[in-house]
Amino acid sequence: MIFQKIFTVERRLKSDTVTDGKKLEALESIKDLLSMIDHKTECIPATDPVRLIALLSDLKGAPLTSEENTLAEEIVNTGGEACREIKLHQETVWEITPEY
Repeated sequence: MIFQKIFTVERRLKSDTVTDGKKLEALESIKDLLSMIDHKTECIPATDPVRLIALLSDLKGAPLTSEENTLAEEIVNTGGEACREIKLHQETVWEITPEY
C-alpha cells in the first residue's frame, strides 16, 4: 500500500509544471530508506504519519529533513488509487482499483 501511495505522489510531483528538485530528492531518500526494510517481517505504518516519520528517522539514524517530513505526511494522506492486499499462496498480490 505504501509503495502505491509513493508512486502516486511521485507521479504528481513529476507532472507538476515546476518540478521541485528538493521534494524529488526527499522522495528518493524515503524510497531508499523503505528499501532497507525486510517487508516479510516488518509492517510499514502506511496510515499513521507520526509512526511513519519515526520509522524513517530511525532507519536514517537522524531526524528527517523538512521536505522528508512533509512528504511522509503527504504519502500517508494520499488517496488516488485504493489498494487492497491479498494473500495468495504465501505471496502478496496487489489489486488496484480506482477510487470513486
